[in-house]
Amino acid sequence: MEAIFTVRRITDQKTKFGRGGGFATAIVDEVSDFLEAVPEVEPYARLKEAILRRMGRTEESLIRELFSNLTCDGRTPSQLLRYMKSRLGKNTMADSILKSLWLDRLPTTITQIFAPMSENTSIDQLADAADRIFSQLDNQTTPVHSAEATGDHRSLEKTVEELQLQVKDLTLALKSRGRSRFPSRRRFRSRPRSSSRDKDATPTMCYYHRRFGSKAYYCIKPCTYTAVAENKTASE
Repeated sequence: MEAIFTVRRITDQKTKFGRGGGFATAIVDEVSDFLEAVPEVEPYARLKEAILRRMGRTEESLIRELFSNLTCDGRTPSQLLRYMKSRLGKNTMADSILKSLWLDRLPTTITQIFAPMSENTSIDQLADAADRIFSQLDNQTTPVHSAEATGDHRSLEKTVEELQLQVKDLTLALKSRGRSRFPSRRRFRSRPRSSSRDKDATPTMCYYHRRFGSKAYYCIKPCTYTAVAENKTASE
């Protein structure tokens, strides 16, 4: 229609609006309320806006369709995220939407583990943690005989439980770190209560290795866990 208006040098808004009946039937049905009551101000401009709003597709819906058939397909979680970002190109998308689309394409086990922390953790931090979990799950799912598979299934369940516990602790640690930016006197006075507990732990070992030892899936630097473990092995 715009091309016809240009060729025929039609510029009047009401004249353009009057030609609105020439649109496809589906479009006419969608904007019938506009065609029945002519707007007094810029009728054609408002009709055109209504058509684009009601019949057009948002950028978000187009991007969602871009990833509709996308799966991990042998990629690690971080590789999948990088691939999705590359497909976006110059298009922009809110991190929360991209995170949701990315999580939807991860194994169910990983998304269940991330459920308590996905909203408050950046997508890059989740990708790093997801790679660690993905590696553990991949090692646990090698095809074996039925008797061995039962044992591996139980081991996998135990691994998932440990991961869920550590993710929960990580979430609490992140929240605690945010609160620690504004220390209070009360918190400062309460520190001596944990002094006896601190004496039993290696001073420079991170929280996760102090609590979970060799089963820790996360590590906060600086941490001397590796050096401590090697010294113990050598002494034995």
